[in-house]
Amino acid sequence: MEPHLSEPFAQRMRVNAMLRPTPARGSEVDRPHGGTASAIADDVTSKTIFKDREESEFYAQCVRDFLFRHGYELLENKEIVELGVGTGETIVELLKYHDFAGKINGYEIDRASYEYARKVIVDNSVADRYMVINENFFAAVRNAVVGGCVISNPPYLPAYERPAQMPELWGGADGSQVTKKIVECGFEHLILLVSSFSNPLSIIEHAVSHGYKVLDFTVRTMRFGIYSSEPKVCERIAQLSSQCEAFVSADRYCVAGVAWVKHPDAIDLSSSLARALTSLASCPEAAQAQTVMPREAAGERDRCANA
Repeated sequence: MEPHLSEPFAQRMRVNAMLRPTPARGSEVDRPHGGTASAIADDVTSKTIFKDREESEFYAQCVRDFLFRHGYELLENKEIVELGVGTGETIVELLKYHDFAGKINGYEIDRASYEYARKVIVDNSVADRYMVINENFFAAVRNAVVGGCVISNPPYLPAYERPAQMPELWGGADGSQVTKKIVECGFEHLILLVSSFSNPLSIIEHAVSHGYKVLDFTVRTMRFGIYSSEPKVCERIAQLSSQCEAFVSADRYCVAGVAWVKHPDAIDLSSSLARALTSLASCPEAAQAQTVMPREAAGERDRCANA
């Protein structure tokens, strides 16, 4: 049986999201933001590509800091792949303005997004360092990854079925499914965005169980937008919140950019990441998760949900 929903809470989430300014069509506000190809967005991608300038800029910052700076010497000669290219503009802009010698292979399953990104890459003369592939990421890398790094802002909207507005952003029933599947691929390095409303403690636990340590992370808050305020999504977030599997306020959630690494001697900031992602806990019981170590988080979450 599903837990009783806090309808006022879900309603506040929807109302606050409606008050958030929405980007104008054709503006440079895509998952990979900016770029010279934005003028054709209305024709081929306005309904199929995720558009959120704030989140796109944050993703770009995380890739820049964790890949181009923090891990530059370590990663430049290893395979780097991206799940979910979108328009490709985020990585294109970073490659244009950073002296990075590595090559990135981006996988984009949506045909319109793939065509868009391919044009952006060619127009900006970075095809020698950035290749976009119109294939399923998981089928392409299955049983073939030794070392290397994956970068992604993976789909993380929680719902029992695919959202109507942007089904490509669906992350499964609790929003963590795609992220956990990336963890299971076996890359040496992961640079991923993680949402506080997508069962983040279970993601941290999953990464720990697969031998990963949090090398670095950064967190910012964001307001609920048009995709997370779709009724089936925000109602599911309210459910997860009542189960201490989502950590939000009435109008905001946290997104973390996380650098994971498989290395026995690496520092591990997993517990600090858990505290940061639960910092917007909407109930005192959920806030208790901020004080536990990752391996203890699952038990604390269960105790909270059964209280």
